[in-house]
Amino acid sequence: MSKIAMLLAFVAVLMFCGAPAQAQSFKETLGWMHQSSEYHAFVDATDIALESTQVPLTNTCTNFVIIQERSAARQAPYTYKILLNLRAVDPNTVHATVVKDKSWAYIDIGTTNDEEAIQISSTPVPPMVTGTASVSVKFEDTSFAGRFAKALRHAVILCGGKPSTF
Repeated sequence: MSKIAMLLAFVAVLMFCGAPAQAQSFKETLGWMHQSSEYHAFVDATDIALESTQVPLTNTCTNFVIIQERSAARQAPYTYKILLNLRAVDPNTVHATVVKDKSWAYIDIGTTNDEEAIQISSTPVPPMVTGTASVSVKFEDTSFAGRFAKALRHAVILCGGKPSTF
């Protein structure tokens, strides 16, 4: 084998070994978010309440819904629905924050250049529909909140979300 052929074979091996692993596709990321959120419902013994988060498998880059529901013995159940266009979300704003001295966390989501592109609605009264540039989503499981934020940020990047100019 000539020195050139050996050198080319060596370079090919280095390129193959140094290639990064393939990241999850949007469909795989959505599947993980959907399935794992079903297993992270929260039971609040104080209020005798159940809180859950849903990420429908029908979500797309331009029509991405996160639904949070709460049913409690002492108050009317409510649904909080967030509608996102992931292409309008700044991936640098998607992160989880653990509330100090608390057992819960929230995920912040913001839009590129503060565009009011997030729609929020809630039921029952008062029905709220608003266009806003940011929203927070509460999670009782602090480690899951971090993983969910990472998956959401990955989905935003896959969908073409861009950082804000400033």
